[in-house]
Amino acid sequence: MFLGTPQDNSDDMINKGRSAVANNGHAKLTPEDVVFIRRKVKNGQSVFELAEIYDVTVGTISNVVSNKTWKNY
Repeated sequence: MFLGTPQDNSDDMINKGRSAVANNGHAKLTPEDVVFIRRKVKNGQSVFELAEIYDVTVGTISNVVSNKTWKNY
């Protein structure tokens, strides 16, 4: 155990494979999907199209793109 900021703790959790988001067996998106989605939106693809492709809500895609979810990917 060591002293750190909340961000240090979050980074440590991810580095040790303890991330609830990445390890959630019910998650529809993978870390690779998240990187791809952010890249596609940055290049002009619609969040509506991506939501349909990944079978998730537009809100889910928006949260990924705005870093409200999957912050460390």
